[in-house]
Amino acid sequence: MSFNLLSLNIISSLIFTLCSISARATITLNTSVSGASAYDYNTVSGIPIVYGGLGGTCSSTDGTNACDSCANAPTAGTACNQNRIYDSLQLTITLKSDKASSGSVIITTEDGKTPLTMVTSETVGSTNTYGSVTVLWTYVCDTINTDAVDCDSTAAGTLLSGNLLVGIDGNSDGDLNSDVDDSAKIAFRVYSPETSNSTNGANCTSITGACALSVYPGDEKVYINSFTAPTGFASVKSDIKVKYVRLMFSAVNFDSLSVVENYQDFEIIDDATNISGYLDGLTNDTPYVFKYASIDDAGNIYNFLDAASFSSASGCIASSATPSISDTTCAYIATPGKVFGLLSEDLNCFIATAAYGSSWAPPLKTLRAFRNTYLLTHDWGKAFVLSYYKYGSQAAYWIKNSPGLKVISQILLWPLWAFAWMSLQIGLWTSLILWGLVVGSFFYIFKRRFLCAR
Repeated sequence: MSFNLLSLNIISSLIFTLCSISARATITLNTSVSGASAYDYNTVSGIPIVYGGLGGTCSSTDGTNACDSCANAPTAGTACNQNRIYDSLQLTITLKSDKASSGSVIITTEDGKTPLTMVTSETVGSTNTYGSVTVLWTYVCDTINTDAVDCDSTAAGTLLSGNLLVGIDGNSDGDLNSDVDDSAKIAFRVYSPETSNSTNGANCTSITGACALSVYPGDEKVYINSFTAPTGFASVKSDIKVKYVRLMFSAVNFDSLSVVENYQDFEIIDDATNISGYLDGLTNDTPYVFKYASIDDAGNIYNFLDAASFSSASGCIASSATPSISDTTCAYIATPGKVFGLLSEDLNCFIATAAYGSSWAPPLKTLRAFRNTYLLTHDWGKAFVLSYYKYGSQAAYWIKNSPGLKVISQILLWPLWAFAWMSLQIGLWTSLILWGLVVGSFFYIFKRRFLCAR
């Protein structure tokens, strides 16, 4: 999903049921929203959420379209929003009711008693007839949080959160507080991200978004290998979460990476570090450099990988240099190729997947990361993986259909997993030395106690 429209106009056929404290009849409400950064109509609570993002600064506004603050400095790596709201932006909510036969469409405080100052308020003349209400965002921000003078004055790192009522004023008394009115609750979340938002490729303790991400190549594509996230991920604030990771790419250099072009957004799965999909359309045998950032529910883009972190990462070149096909150890450079397409198309480790029953089991994520980090970056490793893929699927068939073989396979895979995990933590050669000492000590003790005793 891309946030590259100047105005977000999401039309849904949201239907949800509400009953008032006074036990009024059940109502049905359909809504559509324009002039927002994002809109979530499929919530657990059943209350739709309208998001307003305040990342970056608008260079110009027209009052009817959200601005693209990312266009101001697309390669700077600073917080921005491609659908940023502002005080004078018009927010329009369209609805219909199967209860109220006529009346004006209005928006009020959550208790229904006080209407907001509205730009327009359409009148409907019958049930199931669409009508809309338009209000400036400045009044929304001021109403959901009395400490906020307006939206644009919201301090960095601050979340404004509250509920409002929208509906049809059936008796034309200016509120939504009587039995002849029909209304529904909508939640509003307005978030201004921190201005200091770059991410360090190694130290992820103070980062609210994705961190230490790496990529590996496929056939005309790249996959996200893995990323690290701090405790509490994907939460940013109590009502705001990281929803996507944006992966930007360039065949020129790191400094040319742009947040508004040549990118792919990957959705966070189950608030964890699992990401599905891949970035395709790349040219085989062409080295690409990558940068990533996090996108929250309100469409704010921040926590960019900065140039300093890129340049200090193991094996990575200076930020202004062109990536080379020989840059195989840099986690942020990858060269797609046909051979990688065979190795990584389905992300599966055949035997391990059959043994554990799921391609996303934790041990498999470790083995896959070891494969991508060490095996696919060396010719000998590629040869080994090609052989494994040739014969592994046949072995996996027997393991998958035998509970006993599954147990045996898991036992045999344990030392391989331990070695892979250790290599990812302290390095391949250090792990080889340590494992060599352990294995050598074992055979030495075995020889002295058993063989020499005869």
